[in-house]
Amino acid sequence: MNNLNKRFQAGRQYPGQQIGKSLEEVKADYILQRKAYGQTLALNAGSNPDIDINLPKDGRMLLGISCYAALTAATDNPTIDLEVNNTTFINSLGIRAIQVDTLQDRMYYPLNLPLSGNDQISLDFAGVPAGLTVFMNFHYA
Repeated sequence: MNNLNKRFQAGRQYPGQQIGKSLEEVKADYILQRKAYGQTLALNAGSNPDIDINLPKDGRMLLGISCYAALTAATDNPTIDLEVNNTTFINSLGIRAIQVDTLQDRMYYPLNLPLSGNDQISLDFAGVPAGLTVFMNFHYA
């Protein structure tokens, strides 16, 4: 522990600098680090078009999405559409396909879409049962 304190006192303040990386290399590693953004959506019964998602501006790649929705009936399977910059990437996908409990060993439904930092991301839901709340997760780098 004493050796670690000496390293921090020597001006190496960020993780990665302790192993000899420059501050610029540490910043580059941080930019590529995976991040997550969550949003809670209280949906109305039926259709819910054009729900805007505002990812942080530092996102350069939308890695994927996942969600959790407490669907009570086995027949409940609302669909989701995902549009990024006026291009549809998911069209009428059953929400159960992106739920965290059905993704098995994956953290998210993979997309790998490039982002610019000023992206228009919107979701549309259809076939929503009454009183459904969906917890959406967006994984990005």
